Amino acid sequence: MKNFLIILFLLFTGNIFAQRNVLDYYRLLPDSLTEGYKLTYENGQWTSYSDADYDLYPVVDIKHGYIEIDDEGTGGGELIIQVALYRKKDGKSLIAVSKKIFDGVSQKGKIYFLELYSNKWVIVNDKVLPHISVEKFFNNEYSIPPSYKQKTSIVYDLPRYGTTITLNLNVEAVLSDCDDNDQQCIEFEENISTYCLKLYWDKDSGKFYMVE
Repeated sequence: MKNFLIILFLLFTGNIFAQRNVLDYYRLLPDSLTEGYKLTYENGQWTSYSDADYDLYPVVDIKHGYIEIDDEGTGGGELIIQVALYRKKDGKSLIAVSKKIFDGVSQKGKIYFLELYSNKWVIVNDKVLPHISVEKFFNNEYSIPPSYKQKTSIVYDLPRYGTTITLNLNVEAVLSDCDDNDQQCIEFEENISTYCLKLYWDKDSGKFYMVE
């Protein structure tokens, strides 16, 4: 009887964790990742609030494990936060957080992959991602000038549907400083082999991979 009760307890607690959805995880994330945006549901509408004193209307898709907050700002800047829930084969969860920041000229991006251990978040980018660099968007024989590389960024777009992450190359900060006769700039643009790459999710290994 005692063993039976223990089994029931483990099954019950396991179901609790299995039922934790993307919104549950979002509310556990630190403000440093969510920028302090709180999500509330009122009158059939999800809302949030900007510290610049206006309402936001985020996408909260619990069914597909996806949240997006788009704060267009008031001075030409924009911040987009995307959160996606991935499930591994063993049932454990992986949370992806993408931040896209537009400063009026170009867009920069950051991405974080996190797992929850003993109620503490651990960033596991190195464990789940292949090596990613801006060089992957350029022809192999081309060497990016250091000053251009510094201004070049990768923006990560998390999926609302499916599991594939899109990587977009952003070079607007470079091109905005170029003129039509700048040979170095012309070579830079001509050697871009693609503006878009994909990261594919392997549920069995709990990792992403890229098709070269």
